[in-house]
Amino acid sequence: MPIHNPVDAGPQIAVHAALDTAVHGVGVSTVCSETEVDAIAIAAIETYFGITEATLADFQAIPATGTMLVPELINDNNTGTTAMADAVDKYAEVDFGLPKVINQWRHYGYVNNNSDGEWKLQYMALLGGWVDWVTGIPTRAASWTELSVETEVITRYIRLVCTVTDSQVNDNQIQEFEVYHN
Repeated sequence: MPIHNPVDAGPQIAVHAALDTAVHGVGVSTVCSETEVDAIAIAAIETYFGITEATLADFQAIPATGTMLVPELINDNNTGTTAMADAVDKYAEVDFGLPKVINQWRHYGYVNNNSDGEWKLQYMALLGGWVDWVTGIPTRAASWTELSVETEVITRYIRLVCTVTDSQVNDNQIQEFEVYHN
């Protein structure tokens, strides 16, 4: 995924270009791929700004806010409490406090969900604006999903948004959510 907030990665690209061409199979001063440029740019941004990988503790440090009912329950480390989105576009938003690198998520559903509702995860781009990160996340009964590894992004804010209400009682209920870096 292209970086939305590139920092001059010239020094890192120069170091990379000076690598033994036998290893890369390309000429001197040639960058192997766009993927490598993205990786070099991400590393430069992380180093320059002191950005670190998000931990579960980072995600749980600041209670969620938003338009769903009791949004702070999605990241309270308690699968016995329930937050609820009673309409499409209701959301819970978590502020990491500082920009962090994230790449995985999982959630714990509610016992009475019919698993036919949907969520999406959005992150706030560093230059502003919400970006869909993961879409079509089904509601589920009371159990954890597997950890889902996604494209790495840098963000300060992440939010869980209801996109289709579960037919159980026309709302999406969730007992816990986690977003961090593996």
